[in-house]
Amino acid sequence: MTRKQLFILCCASVGGVLLCLTLDTVEPTTSYHFTIKQTDTVSTPIRQGEVAHTPPPPSAPCGAVSKAHKHLLDDWILALQSQQQLGSWQQSLKALPHCLQDVAHSYMLYKQALTHVDENLTIEERFDLLSSLQTEYFSQLVIKAWFSEENSWHAHALTRWHILSDKSLGKNERDALLSAHISQLPEEQHHTIEAAQAFLQLQQHWHSMDYNDFSASFGNEAARRLVQAQQDQQKWQLRVDNYIHKYKAIKETTPVALQSQKMDTLKQSLFNVHEQKRLNVVMANESLY
Repeated sequence: MTRKQLFILCCASVGGVLLCLTLDTVEPTTSYHFTIKQTDTVSTPIRQGEVAHTPPPPSAPCGAVSKAHKHLLDDWILALQSQQQLGSWQQSLKALPHCLQDVAHSYMLYKQALTHVDENLTIEERFDLLSSLQTEYFSQLVIKAWFSEENSWHAHALTRWHILSDKSLGKNERDALLSAHISQLPEEQHHTIEAAQAFLQLQQHWHSMDYNDFSASFGNEAARRLVQAQQDQQKWQLRVDNYIHKYKAIKETTPVALQSQKMDTLKQSLFNVHEQKRLNVVMANESLY
Protein backbone atom coordinates (compact mmCIF):
# COMPACT_ATOMS: atom_id res chain seq x y z
CA MET A 1 0.00 0.00 0.00
CA THR A 2 1.36 3.39 -0.98
CA ARG A 3 0.96 5.78 1.94
CA LYS A 4 0.84 9.52 1.54
CA GLN A 5 -0.08 12.30 3.88
CA LEU A 6 -3.05 13.26 1.78
CA PHE A 7 -5.17 15.04 4.33
CA ILE A 8 -3.24 18.32 4.60
CA LEU A 9 -4.77 21.12 6.59
CA CYS A 10 -2.91 24.13 5.21
CA CYS A 11 -3.31 26.87 7.75
CA ALA A 12 -1.13 29.46 6.04
CA SER A 13 1.33 29.99 3.27
CA VAL A 14 3.00 33.35 3.74
CA GLY A 15 5.96 34.60 1.75
CA GLY A 16 6.29 31.26 -0.01
CA VAL A 17 6.76 29.37 3.27
CA LEU A 18 4.76 26.17 3.62
CA LEU A 19 3.00 26.17 6.95
CA CYS A 20 0.69 23.18 7.15
CA LEU A 21 -0.76 20.78 9.66
CA THR A 22 -1.12 17.20 8.48
CA LEU A 23 -3.09 14.15 9.45
CA ASP A 24 -1.68 10.84 8.28
CA THR A 25 -4.01 9.02 5.89
CA VAL A 26 -3.59 6.28 3.34
CA GLU A 27 -4.20 5.66 -0.33
CA PRO A 28 -5.86 2.31 -1.13
CA THR A 29 -4.06 -0.33 -3.18
CA THR A 30 -4.01 -4.11 -2.98
CA SER A 31 -0.48 -4.44 -1.55
CA TYR A 32 0.61 -4.65 2.08
CA HIS A 33 3.42 -3.15 4.09
CA PHE A 34 2.82 -5.33 7.11
CA THR A 35 1.27 -8.64 8.09
CA ILE A 36 0.61 -10.18 11.47
CA LYS A 37 -0.23 -13.61 12.83
CA GLN A 38 -1.22 -14.94 16.21
CA THR A 39 0.26 -18.10 17.65
CA ASP A 40 -1.39 -21.22 16.15
CA THR A 41 -3.55 -19.06 13.91
CA VAL A 42 -3.69 -19.30 10.12
CA SER A 43 -5.19 -16.30 8.37
CA THR A 44 -5.66 -14.87 4.89
CA PRO A 45 -5.25 -11.31 3.65
CA ILE A 46 -7.89 -8.61 3.58
CA ARG A 47 -7.88 -7.25 0.07
CA GLN A 48 -9.91 -4.51 -1.46
CA GLY A 49 -13.11 -6.01 -2.79
CA GLU A 50 -13.14 -9.02 -0.41
CA VAL A 51 -15.20 -9.48 2.73
CA ALA A 52 -13.83 -7.22 5.45
CA HIS A 53 -14.17 -9.90 8.12
CA THR A 54 -11.35 -11.93 6.57
CA PRO A 55 -8.41 -11.97 9.04
CA PRO A 56 -5.15 -10.23 8.11
CA PRO A 57 -2.30 -12.22 6.51
CA PRO A 58 0.26 -14.15 8.56
CA SER A 59 3.89 -13.10 8.78
CA ALA A 60 5.00 -11.71 12.15
CA PRO A 61 3.77 -11.63 15.76
CA CYS A 62 2.38 -8.38 17.16
CA GLY A 63 5.47 -7.73 19.22
CA ALA A 64 6.38 -4.17 20.23
CA VAL A 65 4.05 -1.48 18.95
CA SER A 66 5.18 0.03 15.65
CA LYS A 67 3.99 2.20 12.78
CA ALA A 68 3.38 -1.03 10.85
CA HIS A 69 0.50 -1.85 13.19
CA LYS A 70 -1.13 1.47 12.29
CA HIS A 71 -0.70 0.67 8.61
CA LEU A 72 -2.36 -2.71 9.09
CA LEU A 73 -5.31 -1.06 10.81
CA ASP A 74 -5.57 1.40 7.94
CA ASP A 75 -5.74 -1.58 5.56
CA TRP A 76 -8.52 -3.03 7.68
CA ILE A 77 -10.45 0.27 7.64
CA LEU A 78 -10.14 0.51 3.86
CA ALA A 79 -11.48 -3.03 3.55
CA LEU A 80 -14.46 -2.05 5.70
CA GLN A 81 -15.05 1.01 3.53
CA SER A 82 -14.89 -1.01 0.31
CA GLN A 83 -17.56 -3.35 1.69
CA GLN A 84 -19.64 -0.48 3.11
CA GLN A 85 -19.23 -2.00 6.58
CA LEU A 86 -17.56 0.95 8.28
CA GLY A 87 -20.69 1.67 10.28
CA SER A 88 -20.39 -1.76 11.93
CA TRP A 89 -16.65 -1.61 12.58
CA GLN A 90 -17.04 -2.71 16.20
CA GLN A 91 -18.45 -6.06 15.05
CA SER A 92 -15.49 -6.40 12.66
CA LEU A 93 -12.79 -6.07 15.32
CA LYS A 94 -12.62 -9.86 15.52
CA ALA A 95 -11.11 -9.87 12.03
CA LEU A 96 -7.94 -8.49 13.65
CA PRO A 97 -5.41 -10.34 15.83
CA HIS A 98 -6.56 -10.24 19.44
CA CYS A 99 -3.45 -8.27 20.42
CA LEU A 100 -4.54 -5.38 18.16
CA GLN A 101 -8.23 -5.22 18.94
CA ASP A 102 -8.04 -2.81 21.89
CA VAL A 103 -5.80 -0.32 20.10
CA ALA A 104 -7.94 -0.67 16.95
CA HIS A 105 -10.98 0.32 19.02
CA SER A 106 -9.12 3.39 20.29
CA TYR A 107 -7.91 4.21 16.78
CA MET A 108 -11.44 4.24 15.41
CA LEU A 109 -12.65 6.50 18.22
CA TYR A 110 -9.69 8.81 17.54
CA LYS A 111 -10.52 8.99 13.83
CA GLN A 112 -14.14 9.76 14.65
CA ALA A 113 -13.03 12.55 16.98
CA LEU A 114 -10.92 14.05 14.18
CA THR A 115 -14.02 14.51 12.05
CA HIS A 116 -15.35 16.93 14.67
CA VAL A 117 -12.27 19.19 14.77
CA ASP A 118 -13.36 22.80 14.25
CA GLU A 119 -12.08 24.03 10.89
CA ASN A 120 -11.83 27.58 12.26
CA LEU A 121 -9.18 26.78 14.88
CA THR A 122 -5.80 28.46 14.57
CA ILE A 123 -2.83 26.24 13.85
CA GLU A 124 -1.78 26.42 17.51
CA GLU A 125 -5.26 25.51 18.75
CA ARG A 126 -5.46 22.66 16.25
CA PHE A 127 -2.09 21.28 17.28
CA ASP A 128 -3.05 21.44 20.96
CA LEU A 129 -6.30 19.63 20.23
CA LEU A 130 -4.60 16.88 18.22
CA SER A 131 -2.08 16.34 21.01
CA SER A 132 -4.90 16.19 23.53
CA LEU A 133 -6.82 13.64 21.44
CA GLN A 134 -3.75 11.46 21.04
CA THR A 135 -3.21 11.49 24.80
CA GLU A 136 -6.88 10.69 25.40
CA TYR A 137 -6.95 7.62 23.15
CA PHE A 138 -3.40 6.22 23.16
CA SER A 139 -0.53 5.38 25.46
CA GLN A 140 2.75 7.24 25.14
CA LEU A 141 4.29 4.17 23.49
CA VAL A 142 1.65 4.20 20.77
CA ILE A 143 1.90 7.97 20.30
CA LYS A 144 5.67 7.72 19.85
CA ALA A 145 5.43 4.83 17.39
CA TRP A 146 2.49 6.09 15.34
CA PHE A 147 2.56 9.88 15.48
CA SER A 148 6.16 10.99 16.15
CA GLU A 149 6.82 12.06 12.54
CA GLU A 150 3.46 13.77 12.25
CA ASN A 151 3.93 15.58 15.56
CA SER A 152 7.43 16.65 14.58
CA TRP A 153 6.00 18.26 11.45
CA HIS A 154 3.32 19.98 13.53
CA ALA A 155 5.86 21.34 16.01
CA HIS A 156 8.04 22.79 13.25
CA ALA A 157 4.98 24.21 11.49
CA LEU A 158 4.01 25.88 14.75
CA THR A 159 7.47 27.45 14.98
CA ARG A 160 7.06 28.90 11.48
CA TRP A 161 3.61 30.16 12.40
CA HIS A 162 4.99 31.99 15.45
CA ILE A 163 7.71 33.61 13.33
CA LEU A 164 5.22 34.69 10.67
CA SER A 165 2.78 35.98 13.28
CA ASP A 166 5.32 38.07 15.20
CA LYS A 167 4.48 41.66 14.23
CA SER A 168 7.58 42.96 16.00
CA LEU A 169 9.81 41.44 13.32
CA GLY A 170 10.80 43.27 10.19
CA LYS A 171 10.73 41.50 6.84
CA ASN A 172 14.49 40.90 6.71
CA GLU A 173 14.60 39.58 10.27
CA ARG A 174 11.57 37.35 9.66
CA ASP A 175 13.07 35.96 6.45
CA ALA A 176 16.37 35.28 8.22
CA LEU A 177 14.66 33.42 11.06
CA LEU A 178 12.60 31.36 8.64
CA SER A 179 15.64 30.48 6.54
CA ALA A 180 17.57 29.43 9.65
CA HIS A 181 14.63 27.35 10.86
CA ILE A 182 14.13 25.59 7.51
CA SER A 183 17.85 24.82 7.18
CA GLN A 184 17.74 22.91 10.49
CA LEU A 185 14.70 20.77 9.66
CA PRO A 186 14.93 16.99 9.24
CA GLU A 187 15.89 16.17 5.67
CA GLU A 188 12.46 14.99 4.53
CA GLN A 189 10.70 18.06 5.93
CA HIS A 190 13.39 20.30 4.44
CA HIS A 191 12.80 18.82 0.98
CA THR A 192 9.03 19.20 1.38
CA ILE A 193 9.37 22.88 2.22
CA GLU A 194 11.74 23.48 -0.69
CA ALA A 195 9.40 21.72 -3.11
CA ALA A 196 6.45 23.77 -1.86
CA GLN A 197 8.39 27.01 -2.22
CA ALA A 198 9.39 26.08 -5.77
CA PHE A 199 5.78 25.28 -6.62
CA LEU A 200 4.55 28.60 -5.20
CA GLN A 201 7.18 30.47 -7.17
CA LEU A 202 6.15 28.62 -10.34
CA GLN A 203 2.46 29.25 -9.69
CA GLN A 204 2.95 32.97 -9.13
CA HIS A 205 5.59 33.79 -11.77
CA TRP A 206 5.60 31.09 -14.45
CA HIS A 207 4.19 33.38 -17.16
CA SER A 208 7.20 35.70 -16.79
CA MET A 209 9.85 32.97 -16.40
CA ASP A 210 12.00 31.77 -19.29
CA TYR A 211 13.83 28.52 -20.08
CA ASN A 212 16.84 29.45 -17.98
CA ASP A 213 14.66 30.25 -14.96
CA PHE A 214 12.82 26.94 -15.30
CA SER A 215 16.01 24.97 -15.84
CA ALA A 216 17.70 26.44 -12.78
CA SER A 217 14.76 25.51 -10.57
CA PHE A 218 13.46 22.27 -12.09
CA GLY A 219 16.01 20.89 -14.56
CA ASN A 220 16.24 20.87 -18.35
CA GLU A 221 13.51 18.31 -19.08
CA ALA A 222 10.95 20.12 -16.93
CA ALA A 223 12.07 23.44 -18.42
CA ARG A 224 11.28 22.20 -21.93
CA ARG A 225 7.81 21.07 -20.89
CA LEU A 226 7.11 24.34 -19.06
CA VAL A 227 8.20 26.44 -22.04
CA GLN A 228 5.93 24.34 -24.26
CA ALA A 229 3.09 24.88 -21.78
CA GLN A 230 3.71 28.63 -21.95
CA GLN A 231 3.54 28.55 -25.73
CA ASP A 232 0.37 26.46 -25.69
CA GLN A 233 -1.23 28.85 -23.22
CA GLN A 234 -0.30 31.87 -25.36
CA LYS A 235 -1.80 30.24 -28.47
CA TRP A 236 -4.96 29.36 -26.55
CA GLN A 237 -5.31 32.91 -25.26
CA LEU A 238 -4.99 34.32 -28.79
CA ARG A 239 -7.77 31.99 -29.96
CA VAL A 240 -9.98 32.99 -27.03
CA ASP A 241 -9.35 36.70 -27.67
CA ASN A 242 -10.26 36.21 -31.33
CA TYR A 243 -13.49 34.43 -30.36
CA ILE A 244 -14.45 37.10 -27.82
CA HIS A 245 -13.87 39.84 -30.40
CA LYS A 246 -16.17 38.09 -32.91
CA TYR A 247 -18.66 37.18 -30.18
CA LYS A 248 -19.04 40.83 -29.18
CA ALA A 249 -19.37 41.84 -32.82
CA ILE A 250 -22.30 39.42 -33.23
CA LYS A 251 -23.93 40.83 -30.08
CA GLU A 252 -23.61 44.36 -31.44
CA THR A 253 -24.61 43.84 -35.08
CA THR A 254 -26.91 40.80 -35.26
CA PRO A 255 -30.64 40.76 -34.48
CA VAL A 256 -31.35 39.10 -31.14
CA ALA A 257 -33.34 36.28 -32.72
CA LEU A 258 -30.31 35.23 -34.80
CA GLN A 259 -27.56 35.74 -32.24
CA SER A 260 -27.68 32.31 -30.59
CA GLN A 261 -27.38 30.40 -33.86
CA LYS A 262 -24.52 32.56 -35.13
CA MET A 263 -22.64 32.28 -31.82
CA ASP A 264 -22.97 28.50 -31.83
CA THR A 265 -21.73 28.35 -35.40
CA LEU A 266 -18.78 30.58 -34.52
CA LYS A 267 -17.85 28.48 -31.50
CA GLN A 268 -18.03 25.21 -33.42
CA SER A 269 -15.91 26.60 -36.23
CA LEU A 270 -13.10 27.67 -33.89
CA PHE A 271 -13.06 25.02 -31.13
CA ASN A 272 -13.51 21.27 -30.86
CA VAL A 273 -15.95 19.72 -28.40
CA HIS A 274 -13.46 19.51 -25.52
CA GLU A 275 -12.17 23.03 -26.12
CA GLN A 276 -15.72 24.36 -26.09
CA LYS A 277 -16.14 23.15 -22.50
CA ARG A 278 -12.96 24.99 -21.52
CA LEU A 279 -14.13 28.06 -23.42
CA ASN A 280 -17.46 28.03 -21.57
CA VAL A 281 -15.60 28.28 -18.27
CA VAL A 282 -13.54 31.21 -19.54
CA MET A 283 -16.61 33.03 -20.82
CA ALA A 284 -18.49 32.44 -17.57
CA ASN A 285 -15.55 33.78 -15.57
CA GLU A 286 -15.51 36.84 -17.79
CA SER A 287 -19.27 37.23 -17.22
CA LEU A 288 -19.82 37.05 -20.98
CA TYR A 289 -22.24 34.10 -20.74
